[in-house]
Amino acid sequence: MVDFNFTIVVQLLLFLLFLGVTHRIVLIPVLRTMDKREETVEQNEEQAQENNREAAKLEQKFHEDMASARRQATIRLEKARREAMDERADQVMRRRREGDSVVEKVRAEAHEQVEQERSHYDELSADLTEALEEWLRSKGLTV
Repeated sequence: MVDFNFTIVVQLLLFLLFLGVTHRIVLIPVLRTMDKREETVEQNEEQAQENNREAAKLEQKFHEDMASARRQATIRLEKARREAMDERADQVMRRRREGDSVVEKVRAEAHEQVEQERSHYDELSADLTEALEEWLRSKGLTV
């Protein structure tokens, strides 16, 4: 049969004691560290997901803000163009009126000068007629 020797019992007890001490000194701290690490990894993953959601929200807000800024810039640009065109039209009209008034003034002066020349012409024509008649008489020609 099988003989049980006391050394086998002692070896078995020492092995169990070794397992108990190893369990307490090595295994429990390693398991705790692994649990903590797993917990930290989960927290980091949750934080990363939250950060991704926040980043997506911020990116969406950024795109909305940029679109709004572009719309506002377009509106301001169109307003500035309209104002510039209105200003240009006003300047053109103002210069046209100034030109019209200058033209009217020149016409009035020209008309006045023509009238003066006409009245002067009448005087000259009468003087010329008299001078011609006199000259013809002096030449012995009759009028």
